[in-house]
Amino acid sequence: MPAAITVTLLFNNVGWGYIDLRASHRWDPAMARRHVIDLVLNGLTTPASEGTNQPYDLEINSGGC
Repeated sequence: MPAAITVTLLFNNVGWGYIDLRASHRWDPAMARRHVIDLVLNGLTTPASEGTNQPYDLEINSGGC
């Protein structure tokens, strides 16, 4: 991925994510900062994969509701 796209994605995810959590959800600054940075740097993980930095399994459950 080109650097300009990476920078744009990071800026928007961090900046707007933080602003939304602070303004709309009224999170305190430290909590919003910690969770936004964690998500951007580590991505999504399941409890079983914590510590292994494995990506979240996005498999769609086709077995009904």
